[in-house]
Amino acid sequence: MNKTFRKIVGGALAVTALMGLAACGSKTEGDKAEGKTYKVGIVQFVDDASLNQIEAAIEAELDAKAKELGVTFDYTLYNGQGDATTLNQIGAELVGKGVDLIVPIATPAVKIMQSATEDTEIPIVFSAVSDPVGSGIVDALDAYFDSLTPSLLRGKRVLITAGPTYEKIDPVRFIGNYSTGKMGFAIAEECRRRGAEVVLVAGPVSQICHKAIRRVDVESCEEMFNAANEAMDEADIAVMAAAVADYRPAVLADRKIKREKTGAMTLDLLPTHDIAAALGAKKRDGQLLVGFALETDNAMVNAQEKLVRKNLDMIVVNSLQNEGTCFQSDNNKVTIMGHGFVEEYDKKPKSEVAKDIADQLEALLQS
Repeated sequence: MNKTFRKIVGGALAVTALMGLAACGSKTEGDKAEGKTYKVGIVQFVDDASLNQIEAAIEAELDAKAKELGVTFDYTLYNGQGDATTLNQIGAELVGKGVDLIVPIATPAVKIMQSATEDTEIPIVFSAVSDPVGSGIVDALDAYFDSLTPSLLRGKRVLITAGPTYEKIDPVRFIGNYSTGKMGFAIAEECRRRGAEVVLVAGPVSQICHKAIRRVDVESCEEMFNAANEAMDEADIAVMAAAVADYRPAVLADRKIKREKTGAMTLDLLPTHDIAAALGAKKRDGQLLVGFALETDNAMVNAQEKLVRKNLDMIVVNSLQNEGTCFQSDNNKVTIMGHGFVEEYDKKPKSEVAKDIADQLEALLQS
């Protein structure tokens, strides 16, 4: 068994011996806090030479995660290749060292690790990502630390729409907008992090999401409407963050329209589905529905009207008058309005705006 010991403290790396460090004990819900030390036993399944080669990558992954969480990781890295006896020995040694959690990066080790620790409260945090370089380890740690954060969203089924829709004019042209989907994807990730089961209906964007999020890719408003309408049946919460095109061509040309043959061009447009209003009309008792209002003028008046007309529980208001926000930006500045409350927020990264929105969702669930 090849073993290495490292200490990673909030982004700073220093070599240390694991022996002699104070044991932290098992962690329970709500026990995570900045500055804490977590002993982690990592069981990899590569040969000793490969383990030495990938150790720097593993350190880098854990370094970044420690900095993000503001905690200290004392980790023991093992080569778990071998038979069940080898794995049992590793499990027994980790128990003896008082680790806080064990991360086995391979399916066969899970049951053996569970057996070796059955008389303890040490959690076995398993990742389905069998990546020896480190992303599987970080994935498992994310799941563990997320589980320590109590949230009213835990276990809730959340539907989120994100991105633009494209309404085809012909095979090469469409009506659309500048939405990148960043805001909707940030909300989806924050809800996932708080333990929600997330369905993300995404328009044509280049964003990526966590594999635990069930993503449904669509292009047109019609496709987004059908996907959202179906997902709403099982949802506890729906957040309509997509920038849906309001109109579509009445006729879709089956071939590229040639400018040389048309001269001036007139498009007859028909309204698309108002997805938020349609879901508001079918919303059952106990469901929460959140809309978005992107405005250029009279933002609060228009948002209040939408809140009532679409049967929303909450609406997130943003304005193109706020420079460096909204479309194609990593930042946003919003006001969140509900029935009986209005909360204005400063400009901040969309990941932080997503936390504000999730906090307001939890407040609605509690009310």
